[in-house]
Amino acid sequence: MGVGQALEFEKGKSEIIRAVEGIVERPILVGIYGLPNSGKSYLIRELGDYFNIRGLAAGCHGGAPCKSFFEDLKSESQFSYSLQLFHCAWERFEPFNGRSCLLRENPQRLSKIFLNRDLDLSVGIYNPNFYRHIAGKYDIVISNPDSVKKKFS
Repeated sequence: MGVGQALEFEKGKSEIIRAVEGIVERPILVGIYGLPNSGKSYLIRELGDYFNIRGLAAGCHGGAPCKSFFEDLKSESQFSYSLQLFHCAWERFEPFNGRSCLLRENPQRLSKIFLNRDLDLSVGIYNPNFYRHIAGKYDIVISNPDSVKKKFS
């Protein structure tokens, strides 16, 4: 989905819910990508609450996953969560010459390496007041002008 088809927050959240409810394979793997102050954490909390209330146990990760997490997932110790929501504080990029463009731990790459599968859903979220668009390819793109800059004490 291109940025021209970006959905407003509630519509985008509804589309994610609809897509997740249609996925059969477990665990369901969803990457939420976006630059700082775009609403990733809020979206992940909202989705986690929605699915947990309905009996689909959601693992909501506050930071990018590490290799050991995917090693555990491969050995099924993390399958108590049927839905994994990954918080990725960057834009999604495709590999360049077989290597990731990012130094961070990208759940798409780790899923391929350890689980031999792609993420089930890739979501990009951005605040048009702070960023003109979000780069990369996503299944769903959300424009979230209501997100606010985090205040640090």
